Amino acid sequence: MNFRNLILVCIACSLVACSSFKFIYSLADGFIKSEVKYYLQIDAEGEHHLDKQIYEMMKWHNTFMLPRYAAYFQNQANQIDKGNFNYAYIIHAINDGRVLLEGTVGGAAPYAAKVLVQQTAADKVDHLRLRMIERSEEQKQNLARPIEIRIKERAHRIKKNIERFLGDLNQVQDDLIGRYAKNTINDGEKRLVNRNLRQKAFLEFLSRRPSEIALETFVIQILLRAHEIVDPGYKDFSNNRIEQFSMLLAKIFSASTEEQRHLTSKNLRSLAQDLNDLSS
Repeated sequence: MNFRNLILVCIACSLVACSSFKFIYSLADGFIKSEVKYYLQIDAEGEHHLDKQIYEMMKWHNTFMLPRYAAYFQNQANQIDKGNFNYAYIIHAINDGRVLLEGTVGGAAPYAAKVLVQQTAADKVDHLRLRMIERSEEQKQNLARPIEIRIKERAHRIKKNIERFLGDLNQVQDDLIGRYAKNTINDGEKRLVNRNLRQKAFLEFLSRRPSEIALETFVIQILLRAHEIVDPGYKDFSNNRIEQFSMLLAKIFSASTEEQRHLTSKNLRSLAQDLNDLSS
């Protein structure tokens, strides 16, 4: 199961255009519930329990994490205004973001564990396994498409996400994204293999009927330090990809106009304000 959909949905929302962030965030609990119900075998009583855990998790996230994210994006805007957008600073900013990620996972894991502890029966584990296989097959089919199409789509997605902050990109920036998309197009296969290994490890752990506390600890480990359990080499792969993406952003900012940087700063401040509004 891709528990990032359940635990990290609020981070994913940060990639949405600032003007639509509040609306998207308002749908987060419904999205989480839909994803969980797809994977898990839940009856009426279990659905009531799930609703309670999602409500409590979102309440915690609004209170404790949103202000931290707001401060983070506000600081990024300040740094851009100061001209700090080279490779070294972007790496630093991403590392700060990973600290927030760890805080989000650590804080949300107890709520996930309260749901998962009710899913340890053999029939429920089998149901979860079949759902995981379905999603994996969908991803395999996606990766089996012609590479030219996948490169084009990947470049389009990256460009669209960056333009939400910088505005329209110039030709130099377009070319940078195109080369990056082409050079990293095979990453999907590596990520799918790693995800399948993590899911297999999770199913094996769940089938042992662990306690709620044990599940909480395992969820944190499999999300943040999966290399300790499966595929040790994936940590280096992941770090390398972060470095490559940081270099891409540094080059894009290097080729940016003053207008683009001003718009980025403005959008980051708007996002920070939205987060503060939501937290209150």
